[in-house]
Amino acid sequence: DRGSARGVMRNMGLRRMVSEMGLALIAPKSARDDWDIPGAPSDMASTGAAEIAYFEAVIADATARFGIDPDRVMMSGFSAGGMVTWELACQRPDLFAGFAPVSGTLWGGPPASCVSPASVIHIHGTADRTVPLAGRPIGPTRQGDVLEVLATYRASGEFGPETTAEVDEMTCARQSNASGDVLEFCTFDGGHSFSRSYLSYAWERLRAAGKV
Repeated sequence: DRGSARGVMRNMGLRRMVSEMGLALIAPKSARDDWDIPGAPSDMASTGAAEIAYFEAVIADATARFGIDPDRVMMSGFSAGGMVTWELACQRPDLFAGFAPVSGTLWGGPPASCVSPASVIHIHGTADRTVPLAGRPIGPTRQGDVLEVLATYRASGEFGPETTAEVDEMTCARQSNASGDVLEFCTFDGGHSFSRSYLSYAWERLRAAGKV
């Protein structure tokens, strides 16, 4: 169940952490083996519209059935899930209170523009070889350069001066804008890996910013 919704829900450590935080854990599942990501070699013509519609339906269902506050939901994903997280942050920033992509990027690099700025906390290993910070060619396309994606998002969201913090073995560059959105770029010494502590960190940063 590696990389599956079922695998996420069987992660007792993650479930325990989320429960202790007083939150609910929702694990979405792609229709195919992987997410429908614009620019990915599996479907070069994709716009991501189907996945966006799916996440809209997930939020609507969770709100209707479980009374979840739609204004206090954070979207996060690892690797390809991080790529979907970035797509949602760019195309549907209003759907979530904040976004925490881990080891993912926008395929093909940053778009000309995103809909509007949102709070994004990006976490990435400096030695990641699967989704390198500088991107890499795969088939007829190329994974986007994470620094270019962040730079474009920083400019379009008019994020201000940067401060740096050392937290939980991560180095985080922090910025905010006039709307109170936060943009963070956190790196750790390591490769393509995920820790549940990244989720708790991102949530606490969003809460400190008054987003959740």
